[in-house]
Amino acid sequence: MLARRLVAFALACALVFGTLFVPTDTIAASPPALSLPIPLGETWKVIQGYNCGTHTSYDDNAFDLVNTNGRTRGAPVRAAADGTYWWWGAAGGTVILSHGNGYYTMYSHLESHVPFRKGQAVAAGTVIGTVGSAGTSYSNPHLHFEMFYGEGVSARNRRGVPLAFVEGYNFPDNERCNEYMGVRLTAGAAPRDVQPPTTPTLLDPGQGRNQIVRWQAATDAETGVQGYQVYVGTDAQGTGDWFVAEPQVALPTLPAGHYFVRVRAIDNAGNASPWATLVEVNV
Repeated sequence: MLARRLVAFALACALVFGTLFVPTDTIAASPPALSLPIPLGETWKVIQGYNCGTHTSYDDNAFDLVNTNGRTRGAPVRAAADGTYWWWGAAGGTVILSHGNGYYTMYSHLESHVPFRKGQAVAAGTVIGTVGSAGTSYSNPHLHFEMFYGEGVSARNRRGVPLAFVEGYNFPDNERCNEYMGVRLTAGAAPRDVQPPTTPTLLDPGQGRNQIVRWQAATDAETGVQGYQVYVGTDAQGTGDWFVAEPQVALPTLPAGHYFVRVRAIDNAGNASPWATLVEVNV
């Protein structure tokens, strides 16, 4: 009976609106453009990134941020985009702003907050509170920041949204534990064309069974190096998705043949260096 009613409703929508209504679970609209929620001109560091620790549910794409050179506790927190005041939770010191089309930003562990009225307009850059440690250890003040998508007036079925900022930072979710930990972010900086990290160069080719190949660590002054993709195979121009965080790799046991060990560096903004052949191995 229920199924027949749903079908009848869909057909009625088709007659009225000229198209067939099909429920969807996808995010329909683009997210708002975000500015960093920290004080202008200051550089803060990610101490907990995506997909690990306490960032495992709809807040899997969250950052925990601390000041790299100055006070963290008591620092002003700024609205990351134009929106309206949606929720305040005292236990975790959490302010949530609604930005329309199902998008929300969340700011947690605040020491104090500005008591806006629910639904009151809040412009991007407006101070909404100060950093603290509500809901965490008193000795660990930091700002938890995230954007999520939710359905309906209660923002149900929430899903995390990967972060990107108008200052030129972009953080896609590659489903790695603690992704982007250690990245430094400067608020209010002009958008930059971030250059890829330096190409890795061979440091030690290793030898013998399961030899360990080491290379000079790549550098990237802007965002830091996340790790390296590795290819081990018979193609002189081969590429691969094997990922290692450290500048070394233990080669697997290989059948007889001639092999190329190729590596490229990946930075914390998703940029990549050119592939480099570090060593050729005869088995």
